[in-house]
Parts: sequence; structure tokens; C-alpha cells
Amino acid sequence: MTYTSRQKAALDHSQFLELVETVAGIGYWRLDLVNKHIFWSDEVYKIHDVTPGQYKPGVTDSINFYHKDDRAKVQSAVDHTIETKEPFEFELRLITACGKQKHVFSKGVAETDDNGQIVSIFGIFQDITERVQRERTHLLEQQIHRNFIEQSHDGFWDWYINESYIYISPRFWNMLGYDGKKNGLNPAEIIPYAFNEDYSEARNRLIKHFRSNGEVPFAHELRLYHKDGSIVHALCRGTVVEWDENGRATRMVGTHTDITTQKKLQRHLQDALGFQQLIMDNNPNLIFVKDNQHRIVQANPQFLSLYAEDKRDSIIGTTTLGQYSEHEKATFMRMDKEALETGYSQSIQTINFPNGKCLTYDIQKTRFSDARGDMFILAIGQNVTQREALIDKLSDSNEQLERFAHICSHDLHEPLRMVKSFTEMLEMHLSEVTSVDEKAKRYMDFITNGAKRGQQLITDVLAYSKISKDVRALEEVNICEIISDVKQDLPASACLNYEMPTPIVHANHTQIYQLFQNLISNGVKYQPAGQDAKLSITWKEQDEFWQFCIADNGIGVEPCHQEKIFEVFTRLHRYQAYPGTGVGLSICKNIVERYGGSIWMDSKPEHGSKFYFQLPRASAK
Repeated sequence: MTYTSRQKAALDHSQFLELVETVAGIGYWRLDLVNKHIFWSDEVYKIHDVTPGQYKPGVTDSINFYHKDDRAKVQSAVDHTIETKEPFEFELRLITACGKQKHVFSKGVAETDDNGQIVSIFGIFQDITERVQRERTHLLEQQIHRNFIEQSHDGFWDWYINESYIYISPRFWNMLGYDGKKNGLNPAEIIPYAFNEDYSEARNRLIKHFRSNGEVPFAHELRLYHKDGSIVHALCRGTVVEWDENGRATRMVGTHTDITTQKKLQRHLQDALGFQQLIMDNNPNLIFVKDNQHRIVQANPQFLSLYAEDKRDSIIGTTTLGQYSEHEKATFMRMDKEALETGYSQSIQTINFPNGKCLTYDIQKTRFSDARGDMFILAIGQNVTQREALIDKLSDSNEQLERFAHICSHDLHEPLRMVKSFTEMLEMHLSEVTSVDEKAKRYMDFITNGAKRGQQLITDVLAYSKISKDVRALEEVNICEIISDVKQDLPASACLNYEMPTPIVHANHTQIYQLFQNLISNGVKYQPAGQDAKLSITWKEQDEFWQFCIADNGIGVEPCHQEKIFEVFTRLHRYQAYPGTGVGLSICKNIVERYGGSIWMDSKPEHGSKFYFQLPRASAK
């Protein structure tokens, strides 16, 4: 078969289009305006999701495949080419036979006959959905990036190195107190805003970054001048993102982060740590920290000085337990365990330290946790060697004094008893032999009464000294029983009122009896002449205490003496008027304070007195 030159040209063109369609995925179409017929290539059918032979495209149907909002644009483009013979092209949305939305590109050109009349439109057709989606994704990423830059607390910069042009985001200028500074400028224009020495160091780091092809990171802290004259600390970071064919950096991007607040906090922290270290270094107490494996992780010089000088550098990170006796080691371990389990431990230990010194320390250990939740022990040891030695000495002295008091008690009681006894015998003898005048009787009464007072004074002093030495176990004491026992010794004329039931306290029975007996007997004793005593006992609950009040109708006490009368041997009246040794209220004060309570009075002369005191409740065992 032979072809004309025009046929050969048409054949070559058709073969070319088929090749393009196969390789590039670009379909083609022709609209025959004379016969109102439209031709689609296989790729065009494929894009529309229809099968050649089963579907025959029409002019109107072809336009209806487009999105309803784009159909008018397609019709307008075709009409414009028919009228003007000018080509058209568009990118519009297409709804395929399967209902999928695609983005397509179409371009059409007018074909004319020998008379120049347009007879058809030839065009190409391409599915550009993936490209449009990539572009949209890119635009979205750009928008997100732009929003991030605008909303970020960091200042962003983009430096085109060969062009000596740098973009500076607004946030950078906001950090320096400016509004509306230029976003694009020459890098040299930034130099006046930075400290010279900081800028020089930043330049050196930048050169290292370039020469290492980016392997050495660029990050440097800069001090910048704020508009108001203050200093802004910024962390400048960046990286090269583009290189030329010769390996030279052409573009670099980075950020400026305002770290002024962090620097202030860092300075405050350093000051605090420095102050803490100063306290540790100059504190006379031992201060050290252990982990939950008993290893020393921190210690002050006072603690390290307890070890041999050549061993001090190796103390941190070790337990040091091997340098102590088995007994001392067990004590340390027990205290550590107690502190880790309960949060606190305390003990007084006499320790033979590795430096050869034997010292006594009051050591308190407290548990704490770090930010990761790991447990540690803070230990503080106070040197109480001298204090404990003094306590031991005082204890020995007190024991000697107690023995001395007992000896004196026996030795003094005996001569006073003999004086009293022989005075009474002398009085009886003289009365049998001859008459004794009143003056002699008065003298002998003085002797007898003096002996009685001496005996009572010795008894009261011994009772006072024994209060703190009483080590008998505490028990539940029923106040009703105490009051009943005290009432048996009161004169018949005395009236004592109280309500039932009475409280139960946790104390020593004998001492509580002494307390109530002294206060009640005082209320009976200190009465105006000829007046009968009237007393009342009341109480109320106070946390772990019962607060009691014993009120009387006696002579009362001046306000200026109401604290003084609790001192030992204090008397406000002559012995002839109101006998006593001035020890009773001191005994009451010692008893109450032994149980953690207080005692005080409220009184007015000639209006009676009220004694208040506290005793522990039975539940506070």
C-alpha cells in the first residue's frame, strides 16, 4: 500500500501520539465540528473510567463528566476556540463513571480546512490528580510552616549566602522590643544588635560548621541589645540546607530562641547551689547523702575529715562500711533501713572513726527522692561528745547527790526526832518536879515545833527530788478514786463538790494523788479565820489532755505573786498563820510538767483561787 505525503504525515502524527500516550500517560481527543463527532484515545477512556466499545462519547456527555461547577468553563473554552481559532487549556475537576473525582489537564487547538474554516479541535488530555495533591500538600506544608514561624516563640531566619540576603522573622525583632523591622536585609546589618565578642565567637563556630560540611553543629549563645537597653540572651542554631556543585554552602536556615528567663533561673540556681555549698563547707556538723545502696554520693569537708587524708578522694561512691567494726556497721545499716522505710531515723552513737578519733554523734537521717523518683538519705550528725560526757558526769553527780540526800535525810531526821522526843520528856519531868512557868512552856513549844517543821521540810524536799526519778510504769488513773482518797483526810467542815463520771488519765497513781492532795489541802488551809472551806473540781477535754480546775473560797493571791508561788520554798505568809514549807506547789508543778502539761492559777485576794492544770488522757498512751 502506498500513502500520499499528507497521509504519511497523519500516520506519523498518530504513531507519535500513541507513543506519547504509552510513555507519558497523555491521552488525546478530536472534536469533529462538521459531523458532531468526538474521538477519544484509550488513555482518555481510562481517565474517565469507561471501556472503549461499551461507551461512545458524545459532545454533551463529555462535558457532563466535569464537576457541575466546572462545566460552564469547559463549554466557554470550546466556544471561544470555535469563534476565534485560539487554543485553550484548563485544569478542572472531573467526575468519572465510577464516581471518583480527578483533576485533569486539557489543551485544545483549532484545525482548519484549505479555506481556513475551522473543521475540528484537536487536544490532549492528562490525569494530574497526583500532581495537584502534591501541590496542595506542599501549599499546606508551607502554610503550616508559615503559621509555625509566626506563632513560634523562636525567631526564624533564612540566609541566602551568595546573595548576602537574610530573611528575619518578626519574632526575632519582637524579642528585641522592635515592631515592624525589615524582614529581609544584609547579614551585616544584624551585627550592631549583638555583643562584639559574642558575634566573633558565633562567626568562628559558623566557619567550623561550613568546613565540616555541616557535621559540626552550629549553636551559640548570643547577648543582644534590647531596645530599652537591657540584655536579651538568645540561643542561635542553624544548619546549611543547600550546597553548590563545588561543595560551598549557599543557603542556611536557623532559629533564635529567647533564653533570657532560663539564664536568670540558671543564675538563681547557681547562686542557690553556691549558697548551699557554702553552708555545707562551713557547717560544723557532718552532712552527707547516701543512696539506697548505702553509698556516699555527697559529703561536706567535716565528714571527709573523719577519714585518713589519703582516702578522702575515694569516699564518694563507696559505702565506707568496711572501715568500721561489725557493731558500728550493723547500726549504720539499721538506721539507713529505718530511714528508707519510715522516712526518718535518729540515734546517738559513739563511733571509732577511721582517722583514729572516738567521738559521739547525734545523727538524724531523712529520706528524700530526686526528680526520677530514686530514694536517698540526707544525714546530719552533730558532735555531742562533750555534751554526753557532761550528761554522764551530771548523772553520776545526781546519783551521788541522791545518795547524799538519803544519808542526810536519815542523819537529820534522827537528831530532830531526838530533840522533839527529849523536849517532850523534859517538859513532863519538869511538870512533875516543880511548876513550869508559861515562858518556859513557850520555849519548849518553840523547840518541839521547830523539830516538827524540820522533819516536814526534809520529807517535802525528798518528795520533790524523787518526782523526776520515779520510773514506775504509767497506768490508767481514775480521778474519782483519787478524790475519794483525798476526802478521807479533809476536816468534816470542808465541802468538796465534783460531778460524775470523772476522767481517766494516763500517769503515775502516787504522783496524781500528791497533786490533788496538795491543791485540795491548800484550798482548805488558806481560809479566813472562822470560814469553812468550799471547793469544786471541774474538767474539760483538750486534744490529748484533760484540763482540770480546782476552785476554792480561800484568801486568794495577789496577781504579782501568782507565778512566784510555784517556785520551791516560796511562802507568802508567816508560819504561825498558815504552816507549811513552801514546797507543795513546786511538787505540783513538777508532776504536771513531767506529763507535758502546764499549771497556772487565777485568783483575787479575798475572792478565792482557781488552779488550772493539764494531765494526759488515757487514750494518749
